Amino acid sequence: MNFPFVSRSLLAAWGLAIASSTLWAGTEMDRAFERLQRDYKALKTALEAPKEEDLTVYLRKADEMLVEARRAREMEPKMTATVPETERAQFLERFRSDMDVFIANIETLKAALKNARWDEAKTSMETLWQNKKDGHKAYKRK
Repeated sequence: MNFPFVSRSLLAAWGLAIASSTLWAGTEMDRAFERLQRDYKALKTALEAPKEEDLTVYLRKADEMLVEARRAREMEPKMTATVPETERAQFLERFRSDMDVFIANIETLKAALKNARWDEAKTSMETLWQNKKDGHKAYKRK
């Protein structure tokens, strides 16, 4: 490809800048939740027609969800900066408590998966979806 007015190095730098700005947009918490969401979606799709022989894949997805949820629990939502300083400790305590419930629900999902209790696993997935919706209402700026 030959561009008469643009050097290749300038094009490369421009491409790198675009790629890095879109790939790494957001906070580390955003990225943790994006990875969690990716695993959730994959597992939800797989559980539409679960197969016993894919159980290790399902358990690995649940484990990855646990890792990301535990990682996010230790971070602070962006919204924290908008909370009055006198209320921040309580806000973060409530956030971490809600994350503990979310983590416990992932562990419940994992237990259902381990025992190939597909209906329970699907119910756990619905619970996690509701946890996500409630969490976004409480801790994510619009």
